[in-house]
Amino acid sequence: MISKDMATLINAQINREMYSAYYYLGLSAQTEAMNLKGTAAWFLAKHGEEMTHALKMYRYL
Repeated sequence: MISKDMATLINAQINREMYSAYYYLGLSAQTEAMNLKGTAAWFLAKHGEEMTHALKMYRYL
């Protein structure tokens, strides 16, 4: 079992990962609207990576 302090730090990192994921999702939507399909796909991939990071830590907790 991890300490309460460590759990707090991991929760903070999950929050940062989720923020980044939603930021990338917004950028993907913007570039999609600008008809920049390749850029939109790249931002969407980054969104997926950030969500994966957050979910790994969530499962750990």
